[in-house]
Amino acid sequence: MVSANSRYEVRNRRLRDHKFLDESEQEAWRQQAMQEEVTPIEKHDTASDEEYSVVEEEPEPPSPFIPDYETFLRRFPSIQQQESM
Repeated sequence: MVSANSRYEVRNRRLRDHKFLDESEQEAWRQQAMQEEVTPIEKHDTASDEEYSVVEEEPEPPSPFIPDYETFLRRFPSIQQQESM
């Protein structure tokens, strides 16, 4: 928790000077990157959408249809009504 008397203070960090790589370091990094480079795998052209056969999805099982509120309450009575039975 923060008290009312505390101060929120953000300290400035000293920025570091950016040092460029010299030629030997740059070449070493380039060689390492080329060795680690991933060669992409050529994908075969797939058939167009027209050539795919139409697959019919299985219909979802029908949910029990309850036409009105009173029928629902008869089928699923409240807990208080079940305890009194």
